[in-house]
Amino acid sequence: MNGMFEFGTAQGPSALPVQYLSIDATPEEEQIDLHWVTAYEKDNRGFTVQRLNTSTGQFESLGWVDGYGTCNMIHHYSFIDKEVVAETDYFYRLEQSDINGSTSYSDVVYARIQDTDELNITVHPNPANASSVLTIGSTIAGTYTLDVTDPTGKICGTRILTSGKDGQLSYRIDQLFSITSTGLYTITIQKEGNKNSIKLLIFK
Repeated sequence: MNGMFEFGTAQGPSALPVQYLSIDATPEEEQIDLHWVTAYEKDNRGFTVQRLNTSTGQFESLGWVDGYGTCNMIHHYSFIDKEVVAETDYFYRLEQSDINGSTSYSDVVYARIQDTDELNITVHPNPANASSVLTIGSTIAGTYTLDVTDPTGKICGTRILTSGKDGQLSYRIDQLFSITSTGLYTITIQKEGNKNSIKLLIFK
């Protein structure tokens, strides 16, 4: 997972060529809509939209969006990712390119299209930290088996959980396992023959 944590934080016009007001990824029925807003741009050639390949741990390019060069006005940008499927975790970032060829990176954002299956899981926020909340939702109350796999592929925690009448549970991440390193974790939930998993991108 080395090399995947390259992030830029807006610190004002003198610090970075682009000052972001926001960047969001919104799941729709069959696509994920990315939207970002800039307050300031200097020599901004444009943005490469990148998506994390959760198998290799590397970000890959999806497409290009032109920038506005140099300006002090608010600008809205958008990009649609249609190569997506339900119940899969997607992490995105922007690689911003200057006219002179230098680059910087935005924060990472996350989206997941929920299916209509009986067993659903969400994590907020994600990229995650110890205080992020994992929510398990099901139409039937019962007992769940939860496994956590660390970035090396090793199971670092197993829990047996029992839901209430509404079939829903919520836990802070640090209630389920101890975060010992950064990287891509996997939480797998099993219940009465149903199985689902979610990816957690963790950095300190």
